[in-house]
Amino acid sequence: MLDKISWLHISDFHFRASGDGFSQEVSCDALIRDIPSRLSDEFPLQFIVVTGDIAFSGKSGEYGVAATFFASLLDTLSLDAGRLCIVPGNHDVDRGIQSYLHEGVRSRLDSHWEVDKFLGHDAERSQLMERQAEFRAFRNQLLVDGPGTSETSEGLALVRRFDLDGFRVCVLELNSAWLSGDKDRPGGLLVGERQIIDALMLAEDFDPHLTVALTHHPTDWLVEFDRIACTNRLVPQVDVFHSGHLHMHQASVMLAASSQCLHSAAGSSHQTRHYKNSYNLLEYHVGDGTCKIRQFEYRTDAGVFQELPSIECELPPRGEIQATPSEIANVLRESVPEAEPYAGYMAALLTGWKEEVPIDLNADIPTFASKRLGPEYQFPEVSHFLRISNLLKIFNTVPLHEMFTSQEAVIRGFAIFLSIAASANSEFAGFLAALELQARKLLGVDSTEGTSYQIQYLEELANGGEFDELIDTAVRYSESSDDVVRIAAKRRLALAYLQQDDPEIRNEGSELAFEILDEDWAECSDFVVASVAAESIGDSNLSEKIALRALDYWPSDPDLRAYCRSFAMQRGSQALRERLSEPGGTN
Repeated sequence: MLDKISWLHISDFHFRASGDGFSQEVSCDALIRDIPSRLSDEFPLQFIVVTGDIAFSGKSGEYGVAATFFASLLDTLSLDAGRLCIVPGNHDVDRGIQSYLHEGVRSRLDSHWEVDKFLGHDAERSQLMERQAEFRAFRNQLLVDGPGTSETSEGLALVRRFDLDGFRVCVLELNSAWLSGDKDRPGGLLVGERQIIDALMLAEDFDPHLTVALTHHPTDWLVEFDRIACTNRLVPQVDVFHSGHLHMHQASVMLAASSQCLHSAAGSSHQTRHYKNSYNLLEYHVGDGTCKIRQFEYRTDAGVFQELPSIECELPPRGEIQATPSEIANVLRESVPEAEPYAGYMAALLTGWKEEVPIDLNADIPTFASKRLGPEYQFPEVSHFLRISNLLKIFNTVPLHEMFTSQEAVIRGFAIFLSIAASANSEFAGFLAALELQARKLLGVDSTEGTSYQIQYLEELANGGEFDELIDTAVRYSESSDDVVRIAAKRRLALAYLQQDDPEIRNEGSELAFEILDEDWAECSDFVVASVAAESIGDSNLSEKIALRALDYWPSDPDLRAYCRSFAMQRGSQALRERLSEPGGTN
């Protein structure tokens, strides 16, 4: 299982074929020498991303120089050409070709509709794309398009898929330069939502754990309607977005609705040997869910690269844990004997069902707080154990016994840490014991109790008025594969929502209560709850209808008849009075 990878980000070379190539050769040779010295066995280099401006003016001879450079770089880094991901920049456009067509097209593309229509018109699009013909010939000659590479339907983008020992990476090579010309300004270019939709559809089939998108231009160089659409499409489904063009390092977070992704821009990798040329290395730790951007800059006075301060950010991998918390707890017990006393708690931590972990506040003993606190508060044994959660998400087809065997030292280390801390302090021991008991009830891991243990826990929370904990637990249980647990959880969840002060949450409880009535397992008590829910949102007519419907099914139920009599008295419901007086019921 490969849980640490790195990739290289280079950009903006502006290779020329004419004139004295001395300056170009000096700085590019320094780049090729420096990169291998920055790599480590801990984070093996897996691929290279190049965000445009390969050539200076999109001419054939310039790409000949570029091909020689990239062949040397790949050979030095022991990567095959299929690991080179590359997009065109504005300098990869031959602006002397189709200049009149370009001006006409640019003036017409003022809406999503017009862009979609143009990109779908093969003949006209192909004519405009002649301006990037030499770039495409260079890419096709240099790169080996294997079975993991697909082109989008309009031919603008490529999608590359890498399976790195079970860790799946998808790279979207998007073309932001197809409308570039002599008058490029921020807010004037287009990627085209159609290009992005096509690329994301190709990526979706691969179900990647990490998705990387490349364009030459940052999104603020796009026309506003295209910038908004592209951001809203990309951010929820992309983890890292790379760009170039501005010749400067930059790292930021891109936001769209409730989603975010990391934006990492590289400086120019070659301008002249008198320029602060640069490149970035990104190191991704799957277990930690973190990405470090290491930045390197050319010292013009010494002809060598120096490392600048790095930037580190959270980047949780995509994926879902397939095993149930109960299965994880049982296998933890079997795989690591030291974990047996805390297996329920440890499984709840790994699956996100529990948040409390021991933290270090420079006190004599550890105390408990949320695992969301920063790493500076976490003991190494705790942070190392929590990494297993990400591995379970990514390598979810690996048998649990095999996974836990590979992480045996980490699991044992955490279990021994808990044992020592509990032995040293009775308060810590009591809190840990309570967490373990609560986790066992939550997960239903006691074989002697089984399902009833989980239902009992729901009842305890409800009777104790612990509605926040009840909601959290019932939400989890409502996804259970055990029908008995799932049904009990949905009932309790509706009741818990109806107890909240927030009107929106109460409305959610009402909707859930109404949904339960359509289930084939709905009981008389469910109709009473739904009738009360309708009354609570001010819909007396609906409340009456639900009560009458319940009387159709259970005309003699004493609790239902008592509720209906109370309702009829308070609301003056003639329909309920008549139904209650009919023969067959019990007064």
